[in-house]
Amino acid sequence: VSPDDDHGALPCTVHVCEGPLGARLSQRSAWVEAGRGELLHRRPSRVEFRHSVLVRHPSPRCIYVATEGHGSGRGIAFGPPMPDGVSAENADVQVLAGHFSTRFEDFSDGAFYPFNGKLEYMIPP
Repeated sequence: VSPDDDHGALPCTVHVCEGPLGARLSQRSAWVEAGRGELLHRRPSRVEFRHSVLVRHPSPRCIYVATEGHGSGRGIAFGPPMPDGVSAENADVQVLAGHFSTRFEDFSDGAFYPFNGKLEYMIPP
C-alpha cells in the first residue's frame, strides 16, 4: 500500500436539479439532495440515491457531488479541461462536461471538465 492510498473514505453528498447548468449554478435553492455516501481514495465508489431521479427529454438534469475534502488532496477525480459540450454519450443519454467547485457556493466559471465515472440508469417500458 503506497502512502497515497492510505486515506480513509471521504463523505459526500449528491445534489440534483432540473435545467441547464449555466442557469442553475447561482440558484442554490434549485438543488436537492439525492443521496449520501463515501468516496474511496483512488478506488471506485458507489453512492446510492434515496429515490429515483426522473429525467425527461428535453429538460436536462444536473448532478453535483460535494465533499468536504478541498485542500486535502482528496476528493473527486476529473480529467483535463475540455471544451464545453458532450463528455460521454450512448444511444440513451448524453453527459455534458461540467465545472468543479471547492464548495457548493463556489463553482468555477472557467474551464469545463469531463465526467469521470459511471451512471446507472433504466428506461421505463
